Amino acid sequence: MEESALQADLRFRQIRGWLKIIFFTLAGILWVFHLYTSYSGTLEAYIHRSTHLTLLLMLVFIFVPMWRKGASSKKLLALDISLALIAAFIYVYQWHDKDDFLMRAGSATPADLTMGAILILLVIEATRRTQGFAMTLIVVLFLLYTRYGPYFPEVLAHAGFSWTFIVDFQFMTLHGVYGIPLGVMSTFIIIFIMFGALLESTGAGAFFIDLAYGLFGHRVGGPAKAAVGASALMGTISGSAVANVVTTGAFTIPLMKRTGYSPTFAAATEAAASSGGQLMPPIMGASAFLMAEFLGIPYIRVCLAAVFPAVLYFLSVGCMVHFEALRLGIRGTSKDQLPRLGETMKWGGHLLIPIGVILYLMARFYTPMMAGFWAIVTLVFLSFVRQRTAMDWGKLLRALESSVKSAMGVTIVCAAAGIIIGCFVQTGLSTKFSTLILEISAGKLWLILILAMLFSLVLGMGIPTVGAYVLVAIFVAPILSQFGVSPIAAHLFAFYFAIISAVTPPVAIAAYAGAGLAGSDPFPTGLMAFRLTIAGFLIPYVFIYGPALLLQGNVQGIVWGISTTFIGIVALAAGVEGFFFRKTRTWERILLVICAVFLIKPGLFTDLIGFASLAVVILAQKSRRSLEK
Repeated sequence: MEESALQADLRFRQIRGWLKIIFFTLAGILWVFHLYTSYSGTLEAYIHRSTHLTLLLMLVFIFVPMWRKGASSKKLLALDISLALIAAFIYVYQWHDKDDFLMRAGSATPADLTMGAILILLVIEATRRTQGFAMTLIVVLFLLYTRYGPYFPEVLAHAGFSWTFIVDFQFMTLHGVYGIPLGVMSTFIIIFIMFGALLESTGAGAFFIDLAYGLFGHRVGGPAKAAVGASALMGTISGSAVANVVTTGAFTIPLMKRTGYSPTFAAATEAAASSGGQLMPPIMGASAFLMAEFLGIPYIRVCLAAVFPAVLYFLSVGCMVHFEALRLGIRGTSKDQLPRLGETMKWGGHLLIPIGVILYLMARFYTPMMAGFWAIVTLVFLSFVRQRTAMDWGKLLRALESSVKSAMGVTIVCAAAGIIIGCFVQTGLSTKFSTLILEISAGKLWLILILAMLFSLVLGMGIPTVGAYVLVAIFVAPILSQFGVSPIAAHLFAFYFAIISAVTPPVAIAAYAGAGLAGSDPFPTGLMAFRLTIAGFLIPYVFIYGPALLLQGNVQGIVWGISTTFIGIVALAAGVEGFFFRKTRTWERILLVICAVFLIKPGLFTDLIGFASLAVVILAQKSRRSLEK
């Protein structure tokens, strides 16, 4: 579900022989544990989170080798198994006298501190294996900052804490390793990862692709529009940009190339569309579940607020694709070469019902855990409606493997994020950073938003969306709230740009994954993907200045705000692509961009300027067409 590229770019040890038995035993225990607790209720928070983390740490150490070149080394395997057993031993230590153990927070024994220090080191090493050096370095730097606070510049300096106090706080409380991120992962996120893996194993990916092609394939630029539609549909069950690229791109990119799109444009289109997957309810990226927890609101409210920003994102990419197709003269695919919509719905339409179950139960304010549990139960039973989708042991094992591999990366990054948050709590860094940002921006909201956007984009290039979102939310969201920005708008702003970083050069991981499938040059593909999402860059500013997009305000204001933003996005796409009803002249492109900016910015006066600009361009294009006839 999460944006981690673990499944796509890490070399796992081959799962065979006795390793296969260990893998599926641990995976089975994980599934049984979370299905049981989703239905009957979670354990005490510390024990529940430590159970989840221990199982995933063991899986990471056994199946993600210390070095990629050492995947087949028996010596390294022995070392990794030892690390997994150490993680298990720490868990036994926590459990054997858990009541006394939990009471010792703040006055840890030497044994407690030893176990805590080892666990922190294990989390750091697991972070390196699953997320690379960037996220690992950030965690280490925050720990060093917490320890050596007096040695930092005055604006960031603090009294500093001993390693004893740091380890006690990080290991013995719910404000460090076992903090909110891991709590959300071990309750809400994991059940949806399991659901998404099961849904994919029944053939939902192929169904969504066929459905998108049936709906859009015959239209202008059909294959590219189908890629956008398929990625939007995949986004309802997956929040991973790279996973979406790999899943849908294997079908859409070759077809786009055959119909006349360049390999670079085909890969960029798939990357741009897939990156919006985490924005698309009902199953958004892991950060959306964290957002609900940070804000103290039901997850369904986050989904509702995200609906129109997600729709407008895909609209912006779809419009860019549409105008590019018109400019190049690319038509749709013949209907007889496309999946028939009726037949597609016949064999796979029932797979939409479990998604409906999630929406219904969350709308009735059931917990996401309960909604996910009943969606899984519904899916398993409904899969037998058609032989093509029927669940069998092979599909179940594939779902187990897929879900666990996804959960590894998300769990570890959540544990790492917990360490970072613990450092924030101990040092009061967020207050210091807020003061610094206010001084740099001179108290101007627009400048703070630009700084927050750049901060989020840069972080998202090197670390997963969860880490980027957590850092930006902690640093920037409180500042935005001081300017009257609603908390959910502030958090969605951080979330949105952490996602778009997947197609922002120089490190555009989703675009590079698409380039690998298309055989195109990665960097130009990243630049093209950035261009295709340029209209989407304005959407977060819209809901900051005009919260109607988040369904806040009266009905009339919401309808008007969404409508003008819709038109503005279309105008901006036309201006960027250089094609509207026909090829645009330079002054028309400039006027279209001006139109977009004024329509997107809330306000009657700005809307009038935007509509006037749009009218001028439409009249100019229509009159030129009449003269040419």
